[in-house]
Amino acid sequence: MSEASAARRLDQLLAPFAPDKPGLAALVTVGGEVVFERYLGGADLEHGVGVTGATRFHVASVSKQFTAFAVLLEVEAGRVDLQADIHAYLPELADYGEKVTVSNLVHHTGGLRDQWDLLMLSGTPLDGLIRQSAIVAMAARQKELNFPPGTDFHYSNTGYSLLAEIVARTSGKPFAQYLEEAVFAPLGMRDTLVYGDAARLLPGRAMSYQFNSRGEVRLARLNYSNYGATSLHSTTRDLAKWAHELLHPRVFQPDLIATLTAPGRLRDGRPLNYGFGIMREVLAGRPALTHGGADAGYRAAFECFPGDDASVIVLSNGQADVGAIARALADAFLSATTPAPDPATPDGATLAELAGYYVCG
Repeated sequence: MSEASAARRLDQLLAPFAPDKPGLAALVTVGGEVVFERYLGGADLEHGVGVTGATRFHVASVSKQFTAFAVLLEVEAGRVDLQADIHAYLPELADYGEKVTVSNLVHHTGGLRDQWDLLMLSGTPLDGLIRQSAIVAMAARQKELNFPPGTDFHYSNTGYSLLAEIVARTSGKPFAQYLEEAVFAPLGMRDTLVYGDAARLLPGRAMSYQFNSRGEVRLARLNYSNYGATSLHSTTRDLAKWAHELLHPRVFQPDLIATLTAPGRLRDGRPLNYGFGIMREVLAGRPALTHGGADAGYRAAFECFPGDDASVIVLSNGQADVGAIARALADAFLSATTPAPDPATPDGATLAELAGYYVCG
């Protein structure tokens, strides 16, 4: 796509974000410098508050990489073993008849049933109050797995809720406090926090909205008092600091960041494109470290492009297509992608090397 075409496409995508509509925050960095920053629409439509650089968005599953990083910090401290059975840290869980490791939870290969599916099957409304303690208790009552650990990949929010519990128990600190002291404060992420109490007042928060079939804006309520798999609140500027650390580790050890961004494998050696809460993908021809998020009306796209030394972060509180906007921003501000090569038919040996499990964002 030409630069002019990319700019036109970006203008089209950003045009609908009026002051009386749900908002959007978008930021692009190259070489650690901000090259694009835009704040559009409303953070709180009932009170006429617009989105700004300090607006905190619920970023849903983008939270997972921070939970995984907390686990790695506990590994570094000698309090967690990735290959240990999770019962060593969570003894109340049922006996599954097979060993589920901490690493299995990190890579979604443990076979644990997903918390949202279980809550819906139990008749719990997902717009009602969801408590961390209820998720852990529900997980403890599950007596079977979806598949033998390490043999398959199945995205499990339950695993990441349990990882947060492991960090809290091994560190002796509430999970939110742990991340604040160990990660957010050292990186200067002053507007980022784990929101684990739905009754807590949170200054600068973007409210959650959706459009009905008539195009009317409605509240999309989110009453989460759970964390680990979700519930991080942050800003584009704070997430850009984290992205820069992933690309150029300065606060944390490079080998720790390398582990965080490395993809996992199944126990037979087949590769995954999912690591510690971060996916390795190719987005519009560009290798990327990425994860998205979606809860209620919130949408988040977090993308790092090592080849361009760049990051693209897009946050919405009104179900916006943040992925499409992120692609348009990458096309407009990053280097042109290499044209696709002519189609080829690889031989059987080449195909065998590429066999594996891949996760789409």
